Amino acid sequence: TTPTINFDEKDEEASFKIKNANRVWSWLQEPSQSWNLAFPTDIPVEFLIDTGASTNDLDFSELHVTKLTLDIGASTTIVTFGSISPEITAKINTGAATLTIRLPEGMAVRLHADTGMSTLNLPNDLEKKGDERYESSTFSSAATTIDITLDSGVSTITLEYYTPSEASETVTEITYDSLRSGSQSPYPYDGREAHLIIMNSIDSSDTPEPVINLYESSLYKDHLVMLLLQGQKPTGGYRIRTKSITLTQNIITINAELLEPTRDDLVTQALTNPYELISIPKKDVPLADQLVIVLRDTVGNELQTVTYLESGF
Repeated sequence: TTPTINFDEKDEEASFKIKNANRVWSWLQEPSQSWNLAFPTDIPVEFLIDTGASTNDLDFSELHVTKLTLDIGASTTIVTFGSISPEITAKINTGAATLTIRLPEGMAVRLHADTGMSTLNLPNDLEKKGDERYESSTFSSAATTIDITLDSGVSTITLEYYTPSEASETVTEITYDSLRSGSQSPYPYDGREAHLIIMNSIDSSDTPEPVINLYESSLYKDHLVMLLLQGQKPTGGYRIRTKSITLTQNIITINAELLEPTRDDLVTQALTNPYELISIPKKDVPLADQLVIVLRDTVGNELQTVTYLESGF
């Protein structure tokens, strides 16, 4: 679906709103959208962002941000601020979320935190000034400051510093193996859209026989094993194929090609459920963190996002 965009200009200020169009939900389809937004770096900007279940990488490190109002639901969100603006005000409200706030080294912080049952991870240089307030000792004299008001439910919130040269996250390509593929998935799935299953998360006692054989493999000890499903198709000739896998912080992105038969292809006239089983070495991913695994097509459309937390950490 296409979002609606409204633009308004008054005097020397301009504003625009981007909003999801009405969505129709189905048990056979998990809707998803992927937005990539860019802004000019030399104009003071205020952001008001309201999201539901989502994965967000909000990189403001090169923007002149003066104010951020952020309301996030069940999501995994990374917010990176820069030091272009001397003073930043941020108001953040979270539900059941994993939130990481990244600040440039040298920026002083004042934090008002009503965190309920959340886990709050703060740098050692923040001094507790009261039940819900923390502050850098240099806040009154620092060249750049940020004043954060945080209201959260059951969330994990981390505030950390980075050196300015590290503002752009490193994207690493991950080596993977395509273990097997075919036209009939070993795991039952009658959805019509692409789908991702992390086999390490499945209880072997609740799986069909073909999957049990896979689950008992010693491969699971040292690898993440994932089943990519193209969805139920009316004929043969369809195929799902991994093109590349990348890692950015704790986000694994699987770029998959979804192939369809051409008009001239001779195909099986029967329902199919194309799949590919892939694995990646656990040593190549940060298992101590909750992983966010994103399945995308080669055009960049986000097909599904799942999370995985390795037991024992």
